Parts: sequence; structure tokens; C-alpha cells
Amino acid sequence: MSNGLEERFGRGKIALALPLVGLVAMWLVLLGAQLADLYLQYGPNYSNYTGQQNQFHLSTYLFLVGTALLGLSAVTARSMSRSLESTRLERAVRGFSLVAVFVALIICAIFGVGTFTSNFMNTSISYDGEPAARPSELMRVFNVYLPILLDAAVMVFVIIKAFVNKVDEDETDSVAPNPDAAIERVSADTVSPSETAAAATDSAAAKPVVSASRAQRSLGLGYAVPIIGAVTALLLGLIIADLTRTNLDIWLWVLIQAILGAGMVLGTRFATSAYNYSISAGRKVGATKGARNLNLVLGIIWSAVVIVMSFSKASEAVNKLLVWPKQVISKAPGTEAMPVKGPTIEPVTSVAFLQDFLPAFVLILLAVVGTFLLLAERSREAK
Repeated sequence: MSNGLEERFGRGKIALALPLVGLVAMWLVLLGAQLADLYLQYGPNYSNYTGQQNQFHLSTYLFLVGTALLGLSAVTARSMSRSLESTRLERAVRGFSLVAVFVALIICAIFGVGTFTSNFMNTSISYDGEPAARPSELMRVFNVYLPILLDAAVMVFVIIKAFVNKVDEDETDSVAPNPDAAIERVSADTVSPSETAAAATDSAAAKPVVSASRAQRSLGLGYAVPIIGAVTALLLGLIIADLTRTNLDIWLWVLIQAILGAGMVLGTRFATSAYNYSISAGRKVGATKGARNLNLVLGIIWSAVVIVMSFSKASEAVNKLLVWPKQVISKAPGTEAMPVKGPTIEPVTSVAFLQDFLPAFVLILLAVVGTFLLLAERSREAK
């Protein structure tokens, strides 16, 4: 059926239409998600937070299905347009499909982060301000944890399909020749020993640093590891927040930022390995360079966020030492106003040090060490 459509309309036009059809499909599914969310919030459990959390959130999964449809249509169009470059339309389709892939990835990222932030340390809120009963842990898994995992799976699938090409068999065979086999082939033709040694030397020199399959795997990991690290950090933060329910939420952010940084460092390492292979083998560096740039941008954003968070938390730690007196000033007629007393400055206790000052200092250390490792891995030369 697809071949018939290609013969009738052309491969370029079909690749152009696919992301647009995916956009319409996502619009329809998101409309259904909004209707489902409307019945959830204003249905039988209106103003009952715990009751709403104990219901299955169909809207969350519909939103996920909509983004998956857009991503699937975008990567399909990109795979179809890889060989299209003969006309202006085909070249335009290649760029348009790439933009569609990035849009789908951005929407997936917003969905995952939004699901996390709307449920992090937010399990005991009621509409009247009173503590609410804890929602069912099983429904929390289905409504929070599982959607984040599925969203990450969609992102990894889209990235691998869009940016990581399969290694052709002829490429794999040609990039890693066996010098011993070359010697045998040359010797079999009864040539001189000097020619045999020269053939072996040339063959060994043509052998790249790493195999094509290993470089391909590194490229995929260069794109996927930062996402896997982000999902691991978010889920682990949610789990610890649900289990402990303590006021040490800043330490949770320290843990989350540490895992995020480790994922970006590893992603940069894998992407640089694939990039070094492309340079040494004389291949195109588009996808590998894109993986390095992706990790670089993510690393810059991560470093900036951690540095700002560190200074902010340090300022909050200092301000917490101020204790304002609780007094009521009488404003009755004929009475003198009570003099306003200034705040007192409390000493830095061990509790304040562990809960406020130390995590702020650890955050700035994370930013320094993470930035150093990111630049070192990005600048690593081929071995």
C-alpha cells in the first residue's frame, strides 16, 4: 500500500504530509485528554484531592499517546526523506521532518518535567488547606511513575530512529579489514615478501580506532543516556519524597542534580567516542556532531541551573538565621503603639549546617566538577 502511495503522490509529498497528519492526530487526542481531565476535576470527586488521585488519570495517557503519534510520524518522515535531495521540495522535506522531530521531543520533555513537578512533594494538599489523606500508592504508580517511564521510552525511540542510522554491511566490512587475511591473500598470489609486508602495513593502517558497530552504539548512547539519567533522577526523587516525607527536600534536589550531571557526562563521553570514530574513518559527522552539541547545550543549561540554585539556597540559609518576633501591635484609640523590636540572629547550629548550608555548598561543587568533566570529555582525543 505504501509503495502504491509513493508511486501515485511521490515519496517527498508523503514524507511532507506525515508530520502534518500526526499533528492533527495529536490535536484530536489532546482534545479527548482535556475532556477526560474535565470530568476528573469536576466530577463526583470535585474538591476531593485524595479521591481524584485515587482515580485512573486517562488524560495523562491520552496526552502521551498524542505526543507519541506526532513523534512516530516525524521519525517516519525523516527516515523516508534521508534519500531525498534531488528537488527543492525534497530538500525542504528533509529540513521540515527534522524540525518535526525536535518539536515532538520538546513536547515529550515538557510532558515529563510537568508530570514530575506537579507531583513532587505534592501528595498531601487539599483544597481547604487541611492535610489530606495519602492517595493510593498503586494509583500513584500508574498516574505518575509509569507515564514518566513511557515518556522517556518514546523520547529514546524517536531519537534513535531519527538520528542513529543502521550500519551497512559493506561499511562494516570495509572499515575493519583483517591484516592477517590481507597477508594470506597477497601470499597466495606468490608475490615477493616485500610486497606482502607492504600490504599488511597498509591494511593495518586503514583499520580505525573502534569498529563501526561500536561507534554506532556509542552514538545511540550519546543521545539516550542524558534522557535515561533525567528519568532516573526524576523517578528517584519522587520515590524518596513519597517514602520519607521529610523537610530535607533540598538534599533530594542535590541527588537529582547529581544524577542529571552524571548522565550528561556519560552522554558526552559516548558522543565524543562516536565523533572521534567519524573523524578518523572519514565519515559524515552530522549525527555524531549533533549528539555532542546536544550534550553540550544540556550541560550548559544544567550548569547554569545548578549554580543559580546553589547561590539561591545559600542566600536562603543565611536568611533563615533571622528570627522575627511575633508580637501584636495595639491600634486601639488612646493607646500607645508598642515599640517594634528588630529580629534576632540565631547562631549556625549543626542542624542548620546540615539542612541548609552544606547542600548549598555541595551544589556549587557539583556545578564545578560537572563542568570540568563535561569539557574534559568533550575535548577527549581519539586513542
